[in-house]
Amino acid sequence: MKKTNLILVHGFLSGKEYWDYQLEGLLCDYDIFPISLKGFSGRSSEVACKSINEYALDVIKQINQLGLTEFHLLGHSMGGMIVQEIAHLIPNRLLSLILYGTGPDGTLPGRFETLLLSIRKSSPNTYKNAMYAAVDSWFVDRDESKEEIRKSLSLIENVSFESYVNGLEAMYEWSGEKYLKMIKTPTLVIWGDSDKSYQWDKQPYELWTKIENCSLSVVSNSAHNVHLEKPQQFNLILSDFINSVTE
Repeated sequence: MKKTNLILVHGFLSGKEYWDYQLEGLLCDYDIFPISLKGFSGRSSEVACKSINEYALDVIKQINQLGLTEFHLLGHSMGGMIVQEIAHLIPNRLLSLILYGTGPDGTLPGRFETLLLSIRKSSPNTYKNAMYAAVDSWFVDRDESKEEIRKSLSLIENVSFESYVNGLEAMYEWSGEKYLKMIKTPTLVIWGDSDKSYQWDKQPYELWTKIENCSLSVVSNSAHNVHLEKPQQFNLILSDFINSVTE
């Protein structure tokens, strides 16, 4: 029996390597395709896109090159913004939409540091420290997640200053609020209850209440990277949802 396709889109300062636990835990059940974004990890030699729409078009191009016509689509953080854009551009190709640790407001209200402040503070001399601080905020227990933090930090080593700024500005200038009531695809919102990047009332709550056919899973004692902090629970939530919409 042919397995269903699952596409994973990572976020800002991440890479397709971010999904190792999902590949290990879910590959027997799904054909999984982790996408790489311009400017990050394996594509750090390229300059990051300047808009969420540009990222979305690049991801669609990669999907087409893979020959995939229908798929479940998951986006994390900035990747969640990108997949919201994709859901607007090619809605008929989506079997389901998973919006994980993300929201419809690209300005990231309530973030540990406002996105505008991060943009204004950025400089070629200090941006790496800013990236390290961002990664550090993505986990609840730094000691328990020290190996995941180490791997996360290794992904940002080659991110250029231009790509860093482009990513921040792409998010800041984007809004998906106009799309929410248009989304008819079965949707799941996943959120860690200690996420310092995407605050409940302005972000996941808006997705959950304004998307017509939307389910919600809140994971306790987790921050921005539930899939790394609690991978087995995350994988179970994800597979339960996908199975429920494909039965």
